[in-house]
Amino acid sequence: METKKNLPQGIRQKGHKFYARAFIGRDECGKAKYVEKAFPTIREAKAFRAAMLLDKENGKLVQKTKETVRSFCLKFLEEKARVVREGTLRKYKSDIKTYIIPELGHKGLQSLTPTDVKAMYKRLESRISDQSIKHIHVLLKQILKEACIQHKLAVNPLTEIKPPKPQRQEMKTWTKEEASKFLQSARTHRYYLFFSLALATGMRCGEILALRWRDITIAPDSSSAVLRVQRSWTHGEKGYTLVGPKTQRGYRSIDLPNWVIKDLLKHRSQQEQERNTASSRWEENDLVICTQVGTPVLPHNIRMIHNKLIQQCGVPRIRIHDLRHTHATLLLSQNVHPHVVQQRLGHEDVSTTLQIYSHVLPSMQQEAAQKIDALLSS
Repeated sequence: METKKNLPQGIRQKGHKFYARAFIGRDECGKAKYVEKAFPTIREAKAFRAAMLLDKENGKLVQKTKETVRSFCLKFLEEKARVVREGTLRKYKSDIKTYIIPELGHKGLQSLTPTDVKAMYKRLESRISDQSIKHIHVLLKQILKEACIQHKLAVNPLTEIKPPKPQRQEMKTWTKEEASKFLQSARTHRYYLFFSLALATGMRCGEILALRWRDITIAPDSSSAVLRVQRSWTHGEKGYTLVGPKTQRGYRSIDLPNWVIKDLLKHRSQQEQERNTASSRWEENDLVICTQVGTPVLPHNIRMIHNKLIQQCGVPRIRIHDLRHTHATLLLSQNVHPHVVQQRLGHEDVSTTLQIYSHVLPSMQQEAAQKIDALLSS
C-alpha cells in the first residue's frame, strides 16, 4: 500500500481522497496551468493522470477557456506584428477585421465548429472572390493552429475543410513584338527606364523603385553591367516603407543587356540635370527612379502611368506585375535554362518557376522532340 511519502509523481492525498494533477501549459502571462481532479482511490487517480498525459502528448488536452475568436485573433495580430513584414501584417489585419471578426468573432474559440466556418465561406461567396476566400482560409487555419499549440484547442476545425477552389486565371503576357512596341512608345516618358528595367530584368515594381545607383556596377567601357536587388517598397500600415527581400534568394544579381546599359547612362545624365535644376529642393536618396526633386516614386503612381502608356500605344492591357511574367516567358521561349530564369526572378526554388510558367513548356517540349529527331533519325 502506498503512503503519502511514496505517492507517484502528480498524485497527492488529502484526507481520504487522491488528487491527480497534470501540467497543461502556461497562460498569456507565463503562469503554469494545471488540471487536477479528486478520486476515492489511488488507482483511479493514477489512471486519470495517465490518460491526461497521453491526451497532452497527442494534443488533445486543452485548457478550458471562455475566450472568443475575436480575442484570440487580436492576440495573434499582436504576436505577428513582431515577426512578419509590414505588408503581410497589413493584409492580416484587413482580412481579420473585415471578414473573420465580423463573421466569427462572437463565437467562443472552443465552440467554433467546421459548420460555422463553412457557413462563413458561403456568406462571403457573394461578396468576394474565391481567391480571397482561400486567403482567409489559409490565415484562419494558421490562427487556429496557434490555438492548438497553446493547448486552447484539441483539434483545428479547419483541418478537414476545403475552401472554394479559385478558377485558374490565364496569365497575360506580351509577345516580343508587343513588348518592343510598348517600349518604343514609352521612350520619351521620364519614367521610361522603369519599364525598360521591368522587361529586361523581371524585377518587381517595388524592387525597381527601391533600386539605388550604388546597387549598379557598370564596366568602365560600358560593355557590361550588373545590378543587385537589395530592397523593395512594401505597403505597410503607415504607408510605403523599405524592406529587404522576403527570402535569401530574393537578394540577387542580374546581368543587364546592352540596350538597358545605354538607357541607364542616358537616364543618369538626365537625372543630373534635374538635380542641378532643383538645387536646394533636391532630396538625395541615391534612387535610380525618383521624382524631379529626388524623392521616391510610389508604386500606385507608376501603375497609373503604365495604364496610360498602354492605352496610347494600343497593346493588350496587362498589369505591371505581368511585365515580370513577360520577361520570364520570353526567356523560356528562347530556351534560356529555367534555373537561370529562376535566379533572375529570385524564386526560392526552380520548381516554383516551372509551375508558374508551365504554359511555355509545351512548345519547349515540341522543340526538344524536333531536335532529338534531327540528331538521331536516320
